[in-house]
Amino acid sequence: MIHKSYRHLTVITATSLVIASMIGTGVFTSLGYQLVDIRSVFAITMLWVVGGVLSLFGSLSYSELAAALPRSGGEYYLLSRIIHPSIGFVAGFYYVPRIDKELIKKYSKGLIALTGSLYGVIPNLILNVGEEQAEEEFKWWVDVFSDDFYVELNRHDLDQEQHVN
Repeated sequence: MIHKSYRHLTVITATSLVIASMIGTGVFTSLGYQLVDIRSVFAITMLWVVGGVLSLFGSLSYSELAAALPRSGGEYYLLSRIIHPSIGFVAGFYYVPRIDKELIKKYSKGLIALTGSLYGVIPNLILNVGEEQAEEEFKWWVDVFSDDFYVELNRHDLDQEQHVN
């Protein structure tokens, strides 16, 4: 005997799921920052209500776009089709680092840091700027992470890797 199971999400259920996920993620990632600066329960609640409404608009917009252009590719595909392919391509790039050293230092406990093979800051300084600057950068990372800072050694018979190692 074969049982066929049909699962169907209504628009309300799907929208509620997206909003709950976004709000839940926000609680875990940003509530601490808000509580430091905002002491009013009403203000925090209103902040979350406004955030929930904006999340609703965002999720409905994306779902409408995805329904109109049903193809995988996410934001890249949508922006490429709606505006221009170059906009879709550039949408994922950020020209300014999202995380600076002050933020890294502030939240370094419980994290590990790696030199990042040839693409990390220290190897880049060794190859393109100078070893003195690379040593200063190395010392900063050791001061911040101490035993949780790891140097990556790569051996792929590349001249640059041999120089960095």
